[in-house]
Amino acid sequence: MTTLGRIIESARHALSGFDANRDAVSALSAELDNSATAISIDAAGGVGQGVVAARGLAEIDFEIVRVRSVDTVNSELLLYPFGRGYRGTSAVVHSTGTEIRFNPGWPASTVAEHVNGVLREIYPRVYAVKSSETTFPVDRGAIEVPDAAAGVISVWVEDQQRIGQWLREDRWTYQPDSTTIGKGLRVGGHYVPGTGVRVVYAARPVLFDLTGAVSQDFVTVTGLDERLVDLIEIGVAARMAPFIDVGKLPFLSASARTADETRGPGQSLSATRLLYSLFQQRIEQEQAVLAKEHPIKLHRAG
Repeated sequence: MTTLGRIIESARHALSGFDANRDAVSALSAELDNSATAISIDAAGGVGQGVVAARGLAEIDFEIVRVRSVDTVNSELLLYPFGRGYRGTSAVVHSTGTEIRFNPGWPASTVAEHVNGVLREIYPRVYAVKSSETTFPVDRGAIEVPDAAAGVISVWVEDQQRIGQWLREDRWTYQPDSTTIGKGLRVGGHYVPGTGVRVVYAARPVLFDLTGAVSQDFVTVTGLDERLVDLIEIGVAARMAPFIDVGKLPFLSASARTADETRGPGQSLSATRLLYSLFQQRIEQEQAVLAKEHPIKLHRAG
């Protein structure tokens, strides 16, 4: 299972290196509601005591808070009155034991926004494949299709002779602008009302909830296949690379580090273009897979 948190950490490691940026962390020692400006943590500490709590920014899940001072006696972070939901994040409830990251180089909220940005960008070239089941209506009219459907891929009808078996039906017409039931599907043939029908359809990838937890599952939330995780990670790197000296990213500079080379002007731009090119190549690969395995159609005549 791949979570949003794992995707975020992969992006952070790619952008900063596994050892290049060691953010100081602690954990909540009590539940934090959505309005408190005093945060209890395991230990406020200091250098040499395992935790380096400091003024500035701290990150809890996707929320960024602004720390005014650190109470080392009571192990509390004291925030400014405006310190909750800082930098456009949402002030929400956080559970005991949740990680706190101090002055993060790459806030999870920022990376997660880029993850959602990539999910928007790949559609409609890359889409989720979903299915829904219903029954033929008594009036033998159109079958309702979920509002999330962007197009129909295939239609299957319950086999009346073999329980649990489905037969592919190739005579159908998709009606995305039906005025009676919204998105509808008319199926050819004469089926007994109440017979099960399964519709496989294409849908826009669902975005992650940035007020939720980092444990959100990629497949469950987005509806995309697990194999697309690397496409999302490359897309995030391509979107964030222009904001750093990408020529010194660890996954691009191993040979250069070995040779102790100094990068000249233009290295960052070239690497950014390479990342974007790789991103586009992966999108094209997935387009080809979908076109072969799950093509969208408006009509099948049989």
